[in-house]
Amino acid sequence: MKILVVDDNVVSRRIIGSELTDGGYQIIEAEDGNNALRQLISVPDISLITLDVNMPDMDGYQVCAHLRSWEMNGNLAHRPKTGQILPVIFVTGDDTFEGRQRGFDAGATEFVIKGFKKGELLDKVNRILKPHRRMEGLTVLVADDDRIVQGILRAYLEEYGVSVITADNGLEAFNYLKSGEHPVDMMLTDMGMPEMDGEALCLAVRRELAMSDLPIIVLSAESDRSKSLHLLKSGATDYLVKPLVKEELFARLNVFLEVILLNRQLKAQVKELEQLNRLKDEFISICSHDLRSPLTGILGMSELLQGAENLNGTQQDMIGRIKNSGQFLLTLIHDLLEVGQIQSEKYTLKMDQLNLVELADQCVETANYTAFPKGVSLVFHRPDRLEPIDADRTAVTRILHNLLSNATKFTPSGGSIEVSIAEQPGETVVTVADTGVGIPEKDLEELFDRYHKTSRKGTAGELGTGLGLPIVKILIDNHGGRIEVDSEVGKGTTFRVYFPRKQAGC
Repeated sequence: MKILVVDDNVVSRRIIGSELTDGGYQIIEAEDGNNALRQLISVPDISLITLDVNMPDMDGYQVCAHLRSWEMNGNLAHRPKTGQILPVIFVTGDDTFEGRQRGFDAGATEFVIKGFKKGELLDKVNRILKPHRRMEGLTVLVADDDRIVQGILRAYLEEYGVSVITADNGLEAFNYLKSGEHPVDMMLTDMGMPEMDGEALCLAVRRELAMSDLPIIVLSAESDRSKSLHLLKSGATDYLVKPLVKEELFARLNVFLEVILLNRQLKAQVKELEQLNRLKDEFISICSHDLRSPLTGILGMSELLQGAENLNGTQQDMIGRIKNSGQFLLTLIHDLLEVGQIQSEKYTLKMDQLNLVELADQCVETANYTAFPKGVSLVFHRPDRLEPIDADRTAVTRILHNLLSNATKFTPSGGSIEVSIAEQPGETVVTVADTGVGIPEKDLEELFDRYHKTSRKGTAGELGTGLGLPIVKILIDNHGGRIEVDSEVGKGTTFRVYFPRKQAGC
């Protein structure tokens, strides 16, 4: 790539030329503004200019102004793409706000302060001519009736890999957004434009197109704070006062573009994780179904063997272990399948008016078949009167079954389990309290997390899958309810499940 180095000081030209040559660029020199303009007319394919500001006869500001005028009229040897301008890096010792404003007005793309460190200029040239793609995929719509400003903003944004679409006025920008031809991530708009100005454009985008999330930065020559506040009320996300300073512009743009880029990356990651989660659930489902058939056969054969004659004690014990392990694996498979089912997008609750007392009675009666042989007292305190709840019968049965099984598992012989149901404003609460071993405080926080292993052996050596309570949490969440737990090691645990209840007249 060819770079035109313009400076009246031969030493400065040699320093700049040496650094850029080391970077692989071809250097063309000009000792003053007039010679620089002649080079621009005669030499094709110049990719960038480094331009000294303070030169005799014609300073850098004047040279840049001529360049921008010639670009508009097609008088240059180089032919930039539509909407693009030839990048100009001002090399100056005047690093003041006013100096940068004046340079921007003349059409500067970048600034380097004289006495720059080795590699600093080359880094800025590379960023312009070999832009990194950190923000590749983002699109910004620039609405401005000044083609030079359009070109400068395009050059700034393309340094970061941003795609730029330009519009010459607010109406053109509005129609582009309305067409939906290409998604736009941000809009930069001038305030004063023909046909539709920046304020009217903001209002139209927010009200007519309902694009409430599109960041809109207005470029305004108006520094009055009350005017700026009016712009924000019209729908602008932010505003910048002209003439622009590149550092300020990019400080503002980066805030919005980084957030947009981060949100896009997060959405892509969420989509990928959801897909992986679906694949995992499908894998578990397939494996579980494939395992269930041989396990059922193993359990059936173990029962037949237990009934066989002439088995000694050791053989009976071994068969019992086979049967117990098979039962545990079958329970685990069932729980895995159920977790996958109730978390799938296709799962829906079959809501109906449910007599909770009647259902709890049945669940307590079933749980007693396990609690009684273990020497655990299981009591249900039936309320005198209870309004029906709107719930899924199968899901509520599973909730009660899991809570009662958990209480029985961790309550030793001689202990007790008490079940009660009560009404409170807007809710029906089911309480299952036991006098068991309790839950360590460190496990309470992740008790309902299916990815956190909290399963322990019961007081009689019962095995558990660790999925019973996570299933309870998922099912009660699906009902719009909640669950609470209080526990003290050595004294017992109390679970409270809250089902929402429709209010009278609802």
